[in-house]
Amino acid sequence: MKPGPKQNRKTSISYINVTGTAANARLEIAYPDFAFIDYMNLLKVDGEWKIVSKIFYKKTKEEK
Repeated sequence: MKPGPKQNRKTSISYINVTGTAANARLEIAYPDFAFIDYMNLLKVDGEWKIVSKIFYKKTKEEK
């Protein structure tokens, strides 16, 4: 990613599950009016974690 202007958002990791060389994680990127919920699957390859798939959901502030 290229550097850019500072954005009004808060990023947090909700959970990370690891079993051997496989893992999944849930992240939330909260903006003032909505949030992205990201689910990522990862594999450890040659000692480094790599994202192998990602899905996301855009949640509005009205949703719980």
